[in-house]
Amino acid sequence: MIRASNLGDRWVFMFGFAKSERDNIDNEEVKLMKNLAAVFLAMDEQMVKRAIAAGDLVEIQHGKQETA
Repeated sequence: MIRASNLGDRWVFMFGFAKSERDNIDNEEVKLMKNLAAVFLAMDEQMVKRAIAAGDLVEIQHGKQETA
């Protein structure tokens, strides 16, 4: 199972696990993810860039190649 959220132009991966490792997420984890989603929704582009630069967020760009 993978938990992700589409926040406007952003997809935020929050939590993932193999179904062989556990059955599901519990209610406390759902509550935590909802709170975390609210924080992400409140972030503007500059805040996201700072969080990425600080290593608090990791940006994954599927299908895009970085050039030197």
